[in-house]
Amino acid sequence: MVSRRSQWFPLVFVALVFAWATPSEAGSQATAPEYVYTSNFGDFTISGFSVNPDTGTLTKLKGSPFPAGVGPTAFAASRNGRFLYLALGEWSEGGPCGNDFAQAVSYAIAPATGELTQLDDVTLPDYCPSDLIVDRTGRFIYVALIDWGYPKVGAIAALTTKGGALAAVDGSPFLSPIQAPAGQGAAIGSLALSHDGTTLYASDPNDATGILIFDRDTSTGALTFREAFDSETPFGPIAITPSGKYLIATPVSGSGLWEYSIGSGGNLTAVPGSPFASPDNNLVTGITISPNGKFAAISEQGGITIQKITPKNGALSLVPGSPFGGYFPLTVTFDPSGKFLYVPGTAYEIDPATGVLTKVGSFKTGNYAWDITAVKQ
Repeated sequence: MVSRRSQWFPLVFVALVFAWATPSEAGSQATAPEYVYTSNFGDFTISGFSVNPDTGTLTKLKGSPFPAGVGPTAFAASRNGRFLYLALGEWSEGGPCGNDFAQAVSYAIAPATGELTQLDDVTLPDYCPSDLIVDRTGRFIYVALIDWGYPKVGAIAALTTKGGALAAVDGSPFLSPIQAPAGQGAAIGSLALSHDGTTLYASDPNDATGILIFDRDTSTGALTFREAFDSETPFGPIAITPSGKYLIATPVSGSGLWEYSIGSGGNLTAVPGSPFASPDNNLVTGITISPNGKFAAISEQGGITIQKITPKNGALSLVPGSPFGGYFPLTVTFDPSGKFLYVPGTAYEIDPATGVLTKVGSFKTGNYAWDITAVKQ
C-alpha cells in the first residue's frame, strides 16, 4: 500500500475515552483482495474486514476478531500485504503504561481470506509504544517507546523480520537525547522513513524540537542520531507523501499544518506558506496520505480534515466541509486504491477531484479501536 499511516495518541488520555461507544455494524459483501484491520485496545483483539472494491463497504472476516495479547496499540503491514506487525503495550491497572516491557508481534495474512496467524513475538526493551512502522523493503520494523531511565527519553526499537520471524538489530534500542517531561505522555509521537531508507524521522510531542532526525544504515537497520530539527512547535503524527518529496507534520493540538521538502541527505526545508490553515482542534490523533499523493487526511477532535496537496510545490489547501463526520476518530487510513477512507466504525468515499467525503457504510470493531490499516494482496 502506497499511503503511510501515522498514528499518535497521548497516553494520559486513555482513561477519558475508554468508555466510548463502539460504532455500529456493516452490511455484507463478497470477499475482496483488500483487507482492513483495527487493533482493539479495549478487548485485546484485532478486527479484520474484507473491502468491497466497488462500494468501499466492509465485511467481517472469518475468525475475526483475532486474539492479540495485552494492550494492542500501533500496527502496520508490509508493503506486499503478507505480514502484519503489532505493538503490545502490556497495559495493566496501576502500572506506568504497563507493568511489563512492551512486545512486538508478527502475523501472516492469508492472501485469499485475510485471516491472521501469529508467527512470532518478542519482548521490547522499553515501555509504552506510540508508533510502529515497516521499512519499504519489509526487512525491518521500528517501534517508538519510552525509556523510563533518567533522563527519560524516547527510544526506538529496531527489529529484523524475515518470514515474520523477529530479532533485535544490534545496538537496539536507539535513544533520543531529548529529555521528555515526567509522566506517562509519549516521548516520541510517530515515525516516518525517507523513501530511500537512509533517514528516519521521529516527531517530538513535547517541545519546539518537533522532529528528531536519525541516519539509518539500510543494510543493518541501525540508527544514529543526527539532530533535533527546530520546528518551533511540538509535533504529533507525521507522514511522508508517496512521491517522497514532502513530510507533513501535525501539531499535538491546535490549528495549523506544517510541511517540509525533503532534500539531499534527508534534510528538511519548510515549504513556502507553511504552516497551512487547518481547523483549531484540541487533539490530533492521526494522518494518512492518499496513494496518488493528492490528499492528506487528518483524524482529530471534530472529525476528519482533508487537505488537497498541490503536485507542483506541495502546498496544502483545506477541503471545504472539513472536518467531516463529526465525533472523534482516533486513527485514519486510505484503502490501497485510494477511493475509500476508513476510521474505526465508518467507511467513506473520497471525491477524486474535490476531496469531499461521503459516508458509504458502518462496521463494528472491537472495543476501543486504537489503530487502523489497510492492505492489498
